[in-house]
Amino acid sequence: MGPRSNDSAQTPAAAAVAAVLQAMGPKQANEMLESAKLEVIRRGLDKEPPNLGDQLLKREAVDPKLRIALEELRKEGVRDDDIRWWWNLPPLERLLIERTDEMMRASSFIAFLRQGKEPAQAAKAAFQAHAKFGNPQEGRDDDRPLPIELKRRIWAYTEKHYAKPDELRLKMQQSSSFNALLRAEMRNSIL
Repeated sequence: MGPRSNDSAQTPAAAAVAAVLQAMGPKQANEMLESAKLEVIRRGLDKEPPNLGDQLLKREAVDPKLRIALEELRKEGVRDDDIRWWWNLPPLERLLIERTDEMMRASSFIAFLRQGKEPAQAAKAAFQAHAKFGNPQEGRDDDRPLPIELKRRIWAYTEKHYAKPDELRLKMQQSSSFNALLRAEMRNSIL
């Protein structure tokens, strides 16, 4: 994979991935990185052109299937700058973000189990504390997965609450899941 032209080194994405890799220790971080590199190649993501997000938005005008897919994302609150941001990231960075996100949810789940919660309760608590990304068509109501393209805005939303963590905690407790909270905040133009 050659260099890509974007400023991802300055994004919350790069900072979050770097923080998790640093916290893991060198051996485990290197294993995760090497595994992710192999996954990028296995999935053919290393063949993606740079600035894929820009290209997707341009191709939308002439590709009916792509237009439908992007319209579905927009129905979920995704904006063009979200599409551009996510898909312009290098594939390795996108994959590491996804894996980091999975690790955060899994860590939460394990922590809730250690607090004595049953697995079903621990899973519910983990999804009350962390967004679940995936295909929004899989599920119903506001608890269904969110498009990953919203990740940067969700980071910004949670960072905005660092000064008032109790406010966010209360909102989370009043919602059936973090996804439901985020969808409500999007409907209220807060996210």
